Amino acid sequence: METKTQIVYHATKEQFDNFDLNYCGSIKEHATNSKLGFFFATPTEHDENEPPDFIINFGHHIIKAELDISSHYVLSISDFAEMQRKSQNHNDDYWIKIRQKFLDNGYTTIALKEIAPNIAKRKDMIGMYIVLDTNAILEHEYINQNCFKP
Repeated sequence: METKTQIVYHATKEQFDNFDLNYCGSIKEHATNSKLGFFFATPTEHDENEPPDFIINFGHHIIKAELDISSHYVLSISDFAEMQRKSQNHNDDYWIKIRQKFLDNGYTTIALKEIAPNIAKRKDMIGMYIVLDTNAILEHEYINQNCFKP
């Protein structure tokens, strides 16, 4: 099978060298769903070198990455919101168990499909990817945080 890739962006408050799923959900300010995996935003369709402005809210250290999305599951944002509602009735392992279910079914990433074109800013409406298996991160590098346009 041919590898399908996507350029994406991840924001973090602290720099690190390697993505480690053991750290997912460790930042108290993040939603509990961050235990599912690493969240990456897609760039605008017009410029893959331009991260979306909103990610700066998650940290000033911006990582540009190339993901292998050959084995991704497309999940609507409304279905993801429903999973979030259900998680409130479960313990902290809920999202880790959900991640494992996706992995057991052969998915290494989740593509979150937006319902509003102004959010995704892409024809495919994919606004974010969630990495469930760090082997799907083919390359990554920190980029200049001044890349955001005024």
